[in-house]
Amino acid sequence: MNNEEKKELIIIVIDLNNLLMQYIELHNTLIKNNNFSLHSIFKTINFGMLHKDTDNVLKQIDISIDKITEIEQSLINDECEFLIILREYSSSLRTAVHILVKILDKLFEKSQGNFQYSYKKYNYYLDNYILAIDNYEQVGNLFNIKFKEFNENVI
Repeated sequence: MNNEEKKELIIIVIDLNNLLMQYIELHNTLIKNNNFSLHSIFKTINFGMLHKDTDNVLKQIDISIDKITEIEQSLINDECEFLIILREYSSSLRTAVHILVKILDKLFEKSQGNFQYSYKKYNYYLDNYILAIDNYEQVGNLFNIKFKEFNENVI
């Protein structure tokens, strides 16, 4: 991997970190507006805006994943260890954000009176969302270790 590709990967990592911060802010906004619980769906919340902003984060993560794929295709197998964990991390983060987009979409539709969204379905999505968060956090811990190693080799 040449230095230009390494620098490009660092830019992607910085972009992903910024997207993670945006996602966490949106997640926390939802929780804050729901009395610190996703289970309270009775407060007035602009689900449409939250959905739009979260969907935008999802699209930006997809762009980052596409950039990772481009770099990955130009490398030989020995050079891909960091890319493998970067891809796994970005994919696991994408999954969590994607599930949140689904939840927000359904909550928005319900708030508009256009959709039957049972508490049972809500809990199903919420359970999957919590599992997805746990997964990206676990992968993120490994990613942080590998990024330190990778970053030391760049400098």
